[in-house]
Amino acid sequence: NLGRVDFINDYEYDLFIRPDTCNPRYRFWFNFSVDNVHVDQRIIFNIVNLSKTRNLFRLGLTPIVRSSTRPKWQRIPERNVYYYKSPEHSNNYVLSFAFAFDRDEEKYQFALCYPYSYSRCQAFLDQLVESHPDIVKRETIAKTIQ
Repeated sequence: NLGRVDFINDYEYDLFIRPDTCNPRYRFWFNFSVDNVHVDQRIIFNIVNLSKTRNLFRLGLTPIVRSSTRPKWQRIPERNVYYYKSPEHSNNYVLSFAFAFDRDEEKYQFALCYPYSYSRCQAFLDQLVESHPDIVKRETIAKTIQ
């Protein structure tokens, strides 16, 4: 959901996330991929337009990462993540995290939290209906035009 990426230098990028679909003033979650990387390449990613100033980053939440050969999500170590008010970005809060790529030509995916797919949600709801038919009822109440 990146709206724009600004190249700062060979080691740093400013990332702008797009607004939430249902609320154009809300920008918090992110999920993006990076490829064309090299071993020992170190990059700082700055997410510069988060709309929530009070959030769990202040209490130690860190983004997660996985790669094409390591599909298990892992948290980025807290020592590599910074959440601060930045004078370079109009005193807005910025989430910065440093990451060292450890494999050539690997595709890396970064996210705010563990993605939960629509199909996984549907499977969970099916399981609830099947295991508790006496207390769980499921039906369609509306359809979108999308």
